[in-house]
Amino acid sequence: MGQAYHRLSLRDVQLSFAGYRPQGDPVHHAIAGLSPGDPLRVMTDRTPWGLAAVDGIEVGRLAQGFKAPAGTGEVSATTLAIACWDRTKSEGSYRDRLKSERWEVVVPEIVVGISDR
Repeated sequence: MGQAYHRLSLRDVQLSFAGYRPQGDPVHHAIAGLSPGDPLRVMTDRTPWGLAAVDGIEVGRLAQGFKAPAGTGEVSATTLAIACWDRTKSEGSYRDRLKSERWEVVVPEIVVGISDR
């Protein structure tokens, strides 16, 4: 079985995921502890897919419009990048629900197992 690598971008993730939580929430500490290359667990049992750090704390979600890559095997991920985001960059319709002024966004690289047949 081979693997297909998919480097995602900001348009592939929920930019306000951590912004919906207050600054003291564990999600902010968990994201701050991530570095490029760190493993992430992909929660494929939900739509949109969730992303968790190795300690199990959910650190992000993929965008509602994200199309899952084709594959037949296990899905894993690593941290590709951490982007900074803030209230002023968010669309007006989301601002009322935000509980943080600034936060970080996890951008992953998704790895999907594919059959060699």
